[in-house]
Amino acid sequence: MMKLVERIKILIKGKREVPQIGQNGISQDYINAVHGFYNIVMGHKNKGLDWFDRIKKIKHYEERFPLWQYENVINEKNKNIVDKLNQTIDEVNKLIRNKSRDDDKYLSLIKEVQRLIYN
Repeated sequence: MMKLVERIKILIKGKREVPQIGQNGISQDYINAVHGFYNIVMGHKNKGLDWFDRIKKIKHYEERFPLWQYENVINEKNKNIVDKLNQTIDEVNKLIRNKSRDDDKYLSLIKEVQRLIYN
């Protein structure tokens, strides 16, 4: 968690723009929230590694870009896509909580996140 002093500095300087906004109004930087998870799932799928102790959940879009730190995170252009992204992440997080071993389901959901980000 960010220290209070750092938060105050951000509030004084002003909020930042969300980085790497695509034509659909979604930050392409959000893929980083799921890319590491994708690599871990692929390692599990290919090598049979256990990863449940490494990943507890994936952040929602507005958790990755907190409203106190970034401006215009959710707007008219992207709110439907953000809702779909968050719903997909909720499905992934539910599988994680249930310690599902369905790697193909994880990968399918990650591909859906990629589609939402880049289309």
